Amino acid sequence: MGIKVKAMQAGYYGVQRRRIGDVFEIESEKDRGKWMGDVDDPVVKKEAMPFTSNVQGTKAAGNIHASAKEAWEEPVGESKPTRADPAPEKKKSRRKTKR
Repeated sequence: MGIKVKAMQAGYYGVQRRRIGDVFEIESEKDRGKWMGDVDDPVVKKEAMPFTSNVQGTKAAGNIHASAKEAWEEPVGESKPTRADPAPEKKKSRRKTKR
């Protein structure tokens, strides 16, 4: 007969994936993993971080597309258009005879 344990975290034992809170038997004490606890131990579920969070100093709050730009986000100075490069000149052919 084995030892009853509870999965405190997700893990693998006996070619099966054990989920948090699953109660199962292990063969010996040396098979006990760090993720296993006693059957009487309470399972503490960790909450995942939210996808969107409030980031201090921004109004976007983690959203990809900000609704409007603040004054400090606007570019400063003059924007000068770049000149278009002139078309490259055609090189003369080095052939002596024309075909």
